[in-house]
Amino acid sequence: MCGGFGFWNCGLPPNASINSCSPAEWGNISNRSLAKSVCGKEEWKELKLIIAIASSKKKDVSSTNGMRRTRETSKLFEHRWKNIVPERVEKLIHSIKTHDWQALTTIAIQDSNNMHAVCLD
Repeated sequence: MCGGFGFWNCGLPPNASINSCSPAEWGNISNRSLAKSVCGKEEWKELKLIIAIASSKKKDVSSTNGMRRTRETSKLFEHRWKNIVPERVEKLIHSIKTHDWQALTTIAIQDSNNMHAVCLD
């Protein structure tokens, strides 16, 4: 997928919901995961995203290992995944499809703050 916005489907079996998939099962679903386009790069031409690399130095803890630790130790993690993420994803997709910058940025900041709280837990 090149350009635009995508939504990652973590590869749940048919008839399963994200709420029925425990974090412990995530390693077993990666072979079915895929991304789908939400909005192509031509659909919101005014929006530009910039990724800045602050350091080329290897991190002490990789993102994968950091999230594994969070999943194993945070009491907030499962609550976030089951109760907060699904609604926010729906709102984010809607804000992208309707080009609602205010909603997109508000939800993104709220979610970033929530994710960091989980990582600190």
